[in-house]
Amino acid sequence: MKPKALYALAIAATLLPTASLSQRRATKPSAARAAAAVKAEPAICAKLMADYEDASKRLAYSQSEDAIDDSAPRTTMREMQNSNVMNQARMTMDLMKGAGCTMPTFVPSASRYGLASLQCATALQGIKTKRAVDRVEGKYVSYPEPVECDTSKWTPSTK
Repeated sequence: MKPKALYALAIAATLLPTASLSQRRATKPSAARAAAAVKAEPAICAKLMADYEDASKRLAYSQSEDAIDDSAPRTTMREMQNSNVMNQARMTMDLMKGAGCTMPTFVPSASRYGLASLQCATALQGIKTKRAVDRVEGKYVSYPEPVECDTSKWTPSTK
């Protein structure tokens, strides 16, 4: 360093305010101040987290459909849908970051809800089988969606 730069640094160091030990102790945050400093999350954060979580459910559902249906065109379509789901999850994460939300600690993955999605797919396959038998017998019966496919009741099989 040049002597002039060192002299400027020395001058700047002497101009910096210094606090006494008692002043430094007084500025340490107490538990009450620390709790007040933590700002509450915006209301939108819960909705964004639910949307982010939904990405894993959609990926799992797609994977379970893929296990039952081996059609190449539909598999390609599901892969494109999965790519869109991941892009939407990324945009949701960007919105969460911008809103100051707590960031998720997981990446959307089909394995997160793998068991629940397979139970749903199995139930749907059972309904398809019943419909096929009904058509052969000349009946046209409408079946309700299986309770296994209610994604609001799915619980993560992995963390």
